[in-house]
Amino acid sequence: MRVVILIAVGITLPAILISGCIEEKGASNHPPVADFTWLPENPNANQTINFRSNSSDPDGDELLYTWNFGDGTSLSSDENPVHVYTEAGLYTVTLTVNDGKKSSNISKEIDIGIATSNLPPIANFSYTVENLTVYFTDESIDQDGNISTWSWDFGDLNTSTEANPTHVYSSHGIYNVTLMVTDDDSSDPKSDIIVKQITI
Repeated sequence: MRVVILIAVGITLPAILISGCIEEKGASNHPPVADFTWLPENPNANQTINFRSNSSDPDGDELLYTWNFGDGTSLSSDENPVHVYTEAGLYTVTLTVNDGKKSSNISKEIDIGIATSNLPPIANFSYTVENLTVYFTDESIDQDGNISTWSWDFGDLNTSTEANPTHVYSSHGIYNVTLMVTDDDSSDPKSDIIVKQITI
């Protein structure tokens, strides 16, 4: 009876130890890789800058973001934040990414030029087609402010002033869709137009 008990313990104990080693090995974590870009590439003071994170994590973990724009303003936790510098100068922007276990950061210098007169917006849009229905998404930017008005022409005698309209075409075909956007500078408003050909 005693012999049976000793054999059972001898078999079970190594199994537990082996299992623990495998679990510990699988728990290894690689640090994320931080990187970012911005547009416009040569911004001026009082101009809206779109920062974009190009960070990645080798393990596929979800990332947390911390942006320091180097001008004493509040930090941002957005993945792709926007920021406006009020004064010209050289600033150091730091992005820190954290996967919940490890973190990494990267710093880049951004040269902010002297503010100029009102800059025109840049019109752009994307769309998704589902049979005869098209979902339009405005992707326009205003380099020193915000878009205030949108004017869509769907190429079939129908129009819209919504930012992100949905339009149903009466028949399949090729249509020229026009978007005109105007910025919010009341003293010197500027506009931009883009035309895209879509197939329904």
